[in-house]
Amino acid sequence: MPDLSFVPKKYHDFMVPGVRKLYLDIASPAPLLAEIEQLTKRVASLSRDRDALMEKCEAYMAASRQYSDNEKNARLEAQAAREATSQMQTKYNALKQKYEDNIEQYVLCT
Repeated sequence: MPDLSFVPKKYHDFMVPGVRKLYLDIASPAPLLAEIEQLTKRVASLSRDRDALMEKCEAYMAASRQYSDNEKNARLEAQAAREATSQMQTKYNALKQKYEDNIEQYVLCT
């Protein structure tokens, strides 16, 4: 590139170097950095919320499982009680029949 001080000004525009310097006007990175920081905080907040929801969900699932187990045990106990009641009713009826026969024999004897 020749020294333009020796060339008249009207020819300066025509004397362009083969490689030009290119300057880009880049805005300040501050807004982008602020947005990145804001999004990082939001991600952290959402992660905390997700963890809290997972804990609640696991607690509800455990409570539901406990309720289900208790209900199953109660049904089994109720079934066992019905069976025991049925057996006792059968024994009661047998004893009642036996003693009614004895009472009738006693009354007839006297």
